[in-house]
Amino acid sequence: GKPVDNDLYQYLSPLGWEHVNLTGDYVWRQSRKLEDGKFRPLRQLGKP
Repeated sequence: GKPVDNDLYQYLSPLGWEHVNLTGDYVWRQSRKLEDGKFRPLRQLGKP
């Protein structure tokens, strides 16, 4: 790798979503698959 100026670290954001990996690909847990024609329940506002 190359050395990075410490002042640049403030512009980085930690990865904040469990379904997006470090390459930016969406990854969904296989154990949470739904049956054909079914949908997961919607989240209520204000709840993660």
